[in-house]
Amino acid sequence: MTSLYYMLISSLVGGAGWYLGEFWGMGAAFIGSTVGSIVGLWWAYKFQRAYLE
Repeated sequence: MTSLYYMLISSLVGGAGWYLGEFWGMGAAFIGSTVGSIVGLWWAYKFQRAYLE
């Protein structure tokens, strides 16, 4: 269940990066989706830790 939250959040934020890339170019889309996925995973990890404790 936990990994599903990670996948959901990272793919949502990564998808937002790709959407913005439509306006800024493919380089920005790649960077945005990569950074967005990392931030999404980190945020999900922090949220899960706070929720479980």
